[in-house]
Amino acid sequence: MTLRINGSAPDKAGFAALRRDKDVIASFVLSERETVITDSGLQPNRTYSYTLEEEHYRTTVQASTMDTTSHDIQWQSYDTLGAYGSVEAIWVLHRNDVIAAGLFRLSDGKGGYDVSTHYNVARWDGTSWKLKKVSFELNNIIWTPDINSLFVYNVNDIWYGGGSLIHWDGSTNTRVRHVEALGNFEIKSVWGSPTHDIFIVGDSGSIARYSNGTWIKMNSKTKVDLADIWGTSSDDVWATGTNIRDGKSVLLWYNGIEWTVMYDNQTAGIDMHYIMSVWTDSKRYAYLYSDGFYKMIKSDRSFIPIQKNGINRPAFLLRASAPNDMFVVGQVVEVGHWNGISWRTYPELLSVGDADLKSVHVGDNMVVAGGFIFNGLYGGPFVIRGYR
Repeated sequence: MTLRINGSAPDKAGFAALRRDKDVIASFVLSERETVITDSGLQPNRTYSYTLEEEHYRTTVQASTMDTTSHDIQWQSYDTLGAYGSVEAIWVLHRNDVIAAGLFRLSDGKGGYDVSTHYNVARWDGTSWKLKKVSFELNNIIWTPDINSLFVYNVNDIWYGGGSLIHWDGSTNTRVRHVEALGNFEIKSVWGSPTHDIFIVGDSGSIARYSNGTWIKMNSKTKVDLADIWGTSSDDVWATGTNIRDGKSVLLWYNGIEWTVMYDNQTAGIDMHYIMSVWTDSKRYAYLYSDGFYKMIKSDRSFIPIQKNGINRPAFLLRASAPNDMFVVGQVVEVGHWNGISWRTYPELLSVGDADLKSVHVGDNMVVAGGFIFNGLYGGPFVIRGYR
C-alpha cells in the first residue's frame, strides 16, 4: 500500500504520525512537499484505517488491499507448432481464440525442416492450433515476415511487429511503413494506447510513435537495445532494454512530450543488473522484472522490492491481467506467478525438456506461454496452455 501525504503552507510544517489502525507506522515532518510512505506486509482482501495525526490536525482514510488470485493452474501437455522456429508473442483473446506469433517451419519428413514452409502466426480455436500467414505485398512480392511482438485491441484490430509493422483491420493485413521515419529498424515490441497511438521499440534506443497516420521518430536519450514497452495512455509509457554486449540496462518513461531515463544500471545507486520487461496498469508506478521483482514509484524514482525471487533463471517477459495476477517466463521452461502476496513456480513444466519460454499472456482464466524447444541442432516452436 502506497500513501501520498501533502501538507499545507511551509510555515505550518510540523511533526506528524501515521497510524495504521492503532499502530504508528511512520513519523515525519509534515510539510508542503509530498511524503510517500509504503506500508508493506498487509493481508490481502482487507480494509485498513490510516490516521494522520499532527498537533492541530487529524484525519482518517480507509484503504483496501486486493484479494489474491489462485496459483492453481491445470497445465496441459505442450503443443508443438512446427519443426523449426520460436513463439515470440502470445495474446489470449478468450479461451477459444489465442494468437501465437513468431516463426514456424514444418518438418521435411527427414529429421529436418522444410525451408519452403514459412508461417508466422498460429491460432488456437479451442480444439487445435492452425498455422497461418500474416503477409503483405511489396513490389509484386508476397512477404511473410517473422513476428516479434503483437498488440491486440480486439479480433478486428491487431498489430504485428517484426521486420515490418502489420495491421489487421478485420478484412486485410496492411503493412504500415516505418522505414522513412525510423531508419528501418526491426521492431522488438509494440504497444497501443487506448487512443490508438502505436508505439514501437528496437535496437540502439529506437522508439517511434504512429499517430493519425503519421510516424514520429522519438528521442529516447539512450543507445541501449530496447526490448519491451507498455503503458496506460499516450502520455504514460514505459520502455526498457538491456545490451547483450556490455550489460547496460535502462528504464525509460514518456510523459507525452519527452522520454526520460528513469534508471541506468551503470550510473544508478541501485544496481538491478538488467531489466528485461515492464508492465503497468497505473500512472503512479510500473512493475519490473530483473534479478528480482520490483515496483518503481514514478514520482521519486524509488524501487520497491516486491519479492526477490520469482523464478530461478533469467526472465524474458512479464505480463499480467492485474497487479495480483502476474506471470513471468524465462529459461528452462520456468513460469512464475505472482498472486498479490506470493510467488509460485511450476516444476512440473520441467518435464517439457530442454526449452526456453519467450512469451506469455493471460486472459479469460487461461494462461499461455510459448518459446522454443531444442530438438538437436536447432529449436522448434511450442506452447503450453494452462487453465484455472
